[in-house]
Parts: sequence; C-alpha cells; structure tokens
Amino acid sequence: MKNMDWDSIRVFLAVAEQGSLSAAAQVLLVSQPTIGRQISRLEDQLGLRLFDRRQTGYELTEEGKRLVTKLRQWHAEQPISNGRSILKNRLRRFRSAELR
Repeated sequence: MKNMDWDSIRVFLAVAEQGSLSAAAQVLLVSQPTIGRQISRLEDQLGLRLFDRRQTGYELTEEGKRLVTKLRQWHAEQPISNGRSILKNRLRRFRSAELR
C-alpha cells in the first residue's frame, strides 16, 4: 500500500457518513468523480470492498464498518492530525484478516 494518504481516509469517512459520493463531494468541496476514484483506489489498496453501491447511495459493507471502527479507535489513541505516520503504518497492515 504505497500511496495511502490522509485524503483517502477523509474521503472514505465522508462517504461513510454522508451515504453518497455526491454528498461527500459537496462536504469536501471536490468533484464526485474524484471521490469515486479515491474510494476505488482505497478498496484496491486494501483488497476489500468497503461499500455496496446501491441506487439509493453507498452503504458500508461489514468490512467498511469495521474500518470505520478501527479508524475511530486509532484516532482516539493517536489523533490523526498529530499521528499521520502512525495511522499510515497501521493502514499498511490493515487487511481483512485483521478485521475479523
């Protein structure tokens, strides 16, 4: 996972919270296609499907829900603004086996 960055995490969390690419794009002030590319890239990097794509929006999969929980846990342990390198290292090791 070479290019994991804070932007991918912000995008993932925005889509998880907003439930759609367009709503997340509005919140983050970026284009909807950019949001979609970042989500696809993050899923590829992790080797996980984080969202089910539905006509009504994006719904977290079980893996996606677990990632949200992990991110919140990691942030509580080390605030992201102060621990980006720690968070990057944890995400590099993040795999579906770790989620279970």
